[in-house]
Amino acid sequence: MKQIDPNIPAELLDRIPPEELCEDMALFTNLYFSEYSFVKYLFLGTNGVFLLIPCKDSLMENDAEQKRCKTALQELKEALGLSQYIYPIFAGDERSYYAVDPCNPMALNNLYGFLHKLYLHTSTIKTRPEQISENLEEGEEKVAVLDENTIERLIQTIVPLEDNERPGGNVRTDADGTEYILKDSDLMIGKINTGLVGKKKWFRVSELHTPSVLYTAVFGGCLGLHKLMTMEYTQGLLYALTGGFGGLLPALDVLGMVLGNYHYYEVTYYEDERGKLTREKEAVYLKRYQGLWRGVICMAVALLVGMLYTRFIFSNLLELLITVLVELGTEVGTVAYEQGYILQ
Repeated sequence: MKQIDPNIPAELLDRIPPEELCEDMALFTNLYFSEYSFVKYLFLGTNGVFLLIPCKDSLMENDAEQKRCKTALQELKEALGLSQYIYPIFAGDERSYYAVDPCNPMALNNLYGFLHKLYLHTSTIKTRPEQISENLEEGEEKVAVLDENTIERLIQTIVPLEDNERPGGNVRTDADGTEYILKDSDLMIGKINTGLVGKKKWFRVSELHTPSVLYTAVFGGCLGLHKLMTMEYTQGLLYALTGGFGGLLPALDVLGMVLGNYHYYEVTYYEDERGKLTREKEAVYLKRYQGLWRGVICMAVALLVGMLYTRFIFSNLLELLITVLVELGTEVGTVAYEQGYILQ
């Protein structure tokens, strides 16, 4: 399991066999909604959303832990865009709680038993989360509180978060939902880039899908296709004219995406107060590609594709181009000689 905040036990809930719970509900694991809002298990079905959230065993007595859990639950509700039919269970190493309001938690004696009863109860009785008690009884008829459109929307929100890395202090999101990342800037003297490391700055995170850019770099990097996706047309042309230097440049780009250091520049034009057209260039970072070993394999494949492309295609094209240029030059020289433009 991924490393969690050191204040939260890392081995929580492993004693619960999720495959035996909520068989007809979708299961998601290890979801980071923010730096501190972590969900170990999330069950999603027509009868609602079950959240199993790590907490300290001292939730009932610790005001600071109650405040943290309350903030986390609020962040989760905002991220899911759903305020009702979310059934939050906070589980510690030894103590667990059903807590719609973490400031007023209900201690559970048997976490697995309560989860199973809660699942049976909510699948037959349309019950709001704040009305749940430990004395749950199964109803008679199946009911649905979430329609298919809502479930599909929730899945599209949840899937990108599954097994995602914990956001750190170098990532933030503004009120408009735009994500920023803290990186070292280039040291500039006037408008000259010295190539040295400057102060840390917040850079905007690209909305481009990183895996799409990465796989394009792997299989089309020799032609500069991934550079077209990031609107770096000059570099794309350079890659195409050089075959990506045998796949070396695309492989280095893949390495940058795996390490989270790949950035490109977006150019925008706007009119200033005087009506003068101004050009502005902004560095934008791609989100880091998840999966170190997959990234290493992609680097190797990019190099292999580059070598094969250089050996069997690019070299032949280059040879053909040189032949055509030589023949064209000879023809032009012959014509010029015959016309007297070149002295005999």
